[in-house]
Amino acid sequence: MEFTTIQLLRMFIEDEERDAFLYKELSNRAPTSKIREILFSMSMDEQSHSERFKKIYKTITGRSFSPIVIPPDLNREFKDIIASQILGETEGYLQYSEQYYKSNNKVLKEAYFTALTDENAHAHKLEYILEMLIPCLIKLQI
Repeated sequence: MEFTTIQLLRMFIEDEERDAFLYKELSNRAPTSKIREILFSMSMDEQSHSERFKKIYKTITGRSFSPIVIPPDLNREFKDIIASQILGETEGYLQYSEQYYKSNNKVLKEAYFTALTDENAHAHKLEYILEMLIPCLIKLQI
């Protein structure tokens, strides 16, 4: 199914808002200050992507878009949420890469490039967090 630019922007804004919320919540539950710092930074990246896409959306449509964000399920193990987000960030990277190569609009291309670069970095940061969690889990005997 092929989506219009407007539909894509709405989906991307929703995804970025949801991930910003998720990483902020996870940062509050992080077992170490380093993990907390990484997750909070990722939350700010996601919020920045959302704001950029919102500006582009408003420029194109003349209307604002503020999605109602359905909070993600946080009733799973911290490590399981982190692991599933690695796949989510990788999928985001692929989606933004595809749109980057399809788009002829300079502003959109720049926004997609920033988002795809950050999504890739987030996947690697989440892998790092999982590695950092192993000693924490052993120490807690979980």
